[in-house]
Amino acid sequence: MLSTKQINVKIAGIRKSTDAIRRNVHEVLCSIAGHALEHKDVSGFTRLIDATTGVNQKRIMAWVRANGLATWNKEKDCYQLNKSARDERINEYADGTEYSIHLFMNCDAWYVDADKPSQIDKELDALQRIKSLRSQVAKKGVVKVDFQALRAEMDGLMEDIQQYA
Repeated sequence: MLSTKQINVKIAGIRKSTDAIRRNVHEVLCSIAGHALEHKDVSGFTRLIDATTGVNQKRIMAWVRANGLATWNKEKDCYQLNKSARDERINEYADGTEYSIHLFMNCDAWYVDADKPSQIDKELDALQRIKSLRSQVAKKGVVKVDFQALRAEMDGLMEDIQQYA
């Protein structure tokens, strides 16, 4: 077992490693976006996602969607060039290097405002909530139901959830 002092040294090393990983991933993201603009090549995003297990891939994918000129193809399990986004940017920048530098210097890094453990704990899992409600109804029964109001609330829930689909 490590002593408290040894634990603190390890934690400091992890903090430095985490900072380095974040900076490296951000640099790679910006460079791949430059390649997407100049060479229409987004394969680096797929390789990066494959290499970043244990890192917040949801944040990385959100950054790519916003800045990387690529979209995730669920069927092929890889990134594909977002041609319309590339077409919008192609006339704004001289080349991929200029776009990459722009992203690195002017855009928020992928990890900015990363979720804290307390925020992650509070994430809404709609499916789990629905299963829990069904379980409660099955166990306790329902005394009174206004089906019209229930339908209206369910329709509203579906509309709210679809924005995250």
